Amino acid sequence: MNLTAYCKTGRHGIALRGFTRSRLLTKTFMVMKLTAILMLAAFLQVSAAGLSQKVSLTARNVPLEKVLSEIEKQTGYSFWYKTSLLKNADKITIELKDANLEDALKKCLEKQSFDYFIVDHTIVIKLKEETVYEAMPPPPPVVIKGKVTTADGAPLAGVSVLIKNTKKGTSTDTNGDFSIAVNKGDVLAFSYVGYEGKEVEFNNQSFIAVNLSENKTVLNDIVVVGYGKQNRAALTSAVSTVKGEDLNKGAISDVGQLLQGKVPGLNITASGDPNAPAAVVMRGASTINSSQTPFYVIDGIPGADISVIAPDDIASIDVLKDAAATAIYGNRGANGVIMVTTKKGRKGQMQVTYNGYVGLEKVSNKLKMMDATQLRDFLKKNNLALSSVDDKGANTDWQSAVERSSALSHNHNISFSGGGEHGTYVASLNYIRKEGILKTSSLERVIARLAVEQYALNDKVKFGLTVTNSNSNANDIAYRNTVLLQSALYLPVSPIKNTDGTWFENFINQSYYNPVPCWKTAR
Repeated sequence: MNLTAYCKTGRHGIALRGFTRSRLLTKTFMVMKLTAILMLAAFLQVSAAGLSQKVSLTARNVPLEKVLSEIEKQTGYSFWYKTSLLKNADKITIELKDANLEDALKKCLEKQSFDYFIVDHTIVIKLKEETVYEAMPPPPPVVIKGKVTTADGAPLAGVSVLIKNTKKGTSTDTNGDFSIAVNKGDVLAFSYVGYEGKEVEFNNQSFIAVNLSENKTVLNDIVVVGYGKQNRAALTSAVSTVKGEDLNKGAISDVGQLLQGKVPGLNITASGDPNAPAAVVMRGASTINSSQTPFYVIDGIPGADISVIAPDDIASIDVLKDAAATAIYGNRGANGVIMVTTKKGRKGQMQVTYNGYVGLEKVSNKLKMMDATQLRDFLKKNNLALSSVDDKGANTDWQSAVERSSALSHNHNISFSGGGEHGTYVASLNYIRKEGILKTSSLERVIARLAVEQYALNDKVKFGLTVTNSNSNANDIAYRNTVLLQSALYLPVSPIKNTDGTWFENFINQSYYNPVPCWKTAR
């Protein structure tokens, strides 16, 4: 009995202790699970709260860096960027109220060339990545046809049709028609002497019809006259003005050749001698023995030497023809007056300009002379014979012996110009070398020029300084006319030199000289 009771009691005690231990383990696992869930929820809540922090600010025309600093204070996030990156950022105007962080950042950077990304609690600002597109090949040019007419509908022949800003162009035929290869967007410039120019943009037209109107004379230009400046509309005297861009271009050493063919009534003749200036005659021959050269005025200085001015330094030339225009110069202006205005500096950054020209001169027509064979045949047919003193069995072309086959000339000019608010400057250096038609004749010249203008007393007073220096090295032919005359008279059967190397001469005939030693030995 007692044994049975003991057994029950023992068994019940064992079961109670097992049940209690199992329950404790279950509770422990549940507490651990709940703790983990709560911790995860807390972390998620912190993270969500970080990204959804509210930003409120108002800014007007404020630097971007200052706005980012304010967002940093409100959110606790720090920004990382290069200081130089935001230096050129545009100022922004923004108004935010309870905006989350991402919306605030997008609003700040929407008109900027920046992007961002977030790493932990750091916002990195960077430049936007530009999309690189593969360059498409340009479309092939299209041949377009057109017609140019006058305002009355008459066709214009010889009209220049040029693609603007290029050297490609053509001209109209006798019916005013033209055809040219162009691309879309090209601008065609039409120009013709006596008519106003016109520009037409090509936008896939199938045909271009252009009407040109006659050009009316502009009467509001300012003209320089002997006693000042006048408006062209009020000008009654005979004055012609040629601007620098309209002057002749090339390896030119004097003003006369610059004006050749530019001024009505101005007769200009240039020889093949590089050391002889072009002959300038205005209104025809006015004297027999005296000089017919016009009177030159350079930048208001009368009687200045025109050879010290480089052609590329000339801004404009005014030619005063009649007595009314030249009256202020008295009898010095009897042959007309040519007024030269040189280039001045312009305000702004320094500009460097270079102009270079190369020219080639040749004798277009030589005198047609008999050679030695033709001369002997002619004399034989007429029962005549050459003197043994002259006929040495040679066949000499005397014109080729004293003349170059071609004369090369080149001109180089470099200039520097600029200025500030109260002054301007221009400096130039010109070098020219010109060969003559006659052998050994040449001209080498260097011209340096400096012009400075300075304003003072609130720009009411102007001080000007111009310094010009010219250095010329001329190789001239002492007996130029004699050399040319003898090259036409000397017999082709005579040699240039004797067999012993001395110059050949026939001293029997008077005024009869070998032309080659005339220019080789004369000094």
